[in-house]
Amino acid sequence: MKFSRLTFEKTTERETIMTNTIQIQSAQDITNTANVSYYVDKIKNEMTVATGAWRNVAELFAAASNEFGNDSDKFKALVKATNFSRSKVAKLIAIANDQRLKTHEEIVQCVDAWTVMYEMTTLTNDEFQEFISSVKGETVITKKEVNAARVKETVKVDPYKTVFSIQIDVNAIQAQLFSGTDYQELIDAIETIQNTMNYVRVQETTLFENDAARFYSELDREYKKQVRKIWNDEKQKFIARSKCQKTIAEVKEDIQAQFNGGDYEAAFSFIGSDAFDQSEIMNIATHNVYEKREKKFSLNASNAALFANTAIQVAA
Repeated sequence: MKFSRLTFEKTTERETIMTNTIQIQSAQDITNTANVSYYVDKIKNEMTVATGAWRNVAELFAAASNEFGNDSDKFKALVKATNFSRSKVAKLIAIANDQRLKTHEEIVQCVDAWTVMYEMTTLTNDEFQEFISSVKGETVITKKEVNAARVKETVKVDPYKTVFSIQIDVNAIQAQLFSGTDYQELIDAIETIQNTMNYVRVQETTLFENDAARFYSELDREYKKQVRKIWNDEKQKFIARSKCQKTIAEVKEDIQAQFNGGDYEAAFSFIGSDAFDQSEIMNIATHNVYEKREKKFSLNASNAALFANTAIQVAA
């Protein structure tokens, strides 16, 4: 096949245009790459500066902690003035005190956030060495890189599954309709199952104990309330009949402080009152707490015979 001179010239021209186009695109790619690199370098530099700033803050808190002590008023004032939480300050101090971070400072100088530095302090020595070995110089370190070095613990599947679930009406517990005696009877029955049946595990929740703790807390508050009420009445009677201003002042200050400290017998004795009867006041307080709980919870309690000695309820 023969090509005319015109055809040859057009082909050459087209190849030249394509070559020039490729050269222009290559130049643009180089320029774009250069632009991206410029911003990458700038951003990493600023992140390095930020990381250094957080390290400096951590060092300052650590120095203040060593000078003042964590529980001192001065250190508490410092934390308050800088608007840092105590937990955050504790983590920053951990960063400052971690010698491994100082040893490998050139590797961990470009970090995503100060919290990532704290995560590094939680690594074991072996995990930390694994982490350092995996990090490249140009890497912006995130929590992902830190977690990748952690030893993965194998989670053992628990073979025990719930077959039966014993439930108690919480309103009945709070209203004292289901008493401590009832609870002990239930425990005895469950222990019989635990001790006589193979392959059975019984797990107890803290619901009953938690409510018992709340009950005794309510009882303590009510007891102190009743004691204060009697004390204030007896104190006013003493002041009304007393002729000595010095004694009155002593009752209002020193004896009142003694009462506030819980030394009730001595306080009542000083003003010559026998109104403090610990047993009687405790009985009144207990009655009041029971009454308040009954009013608040008993109306919401289920029928006492509900599910008792009836067919086992099957969960949906």
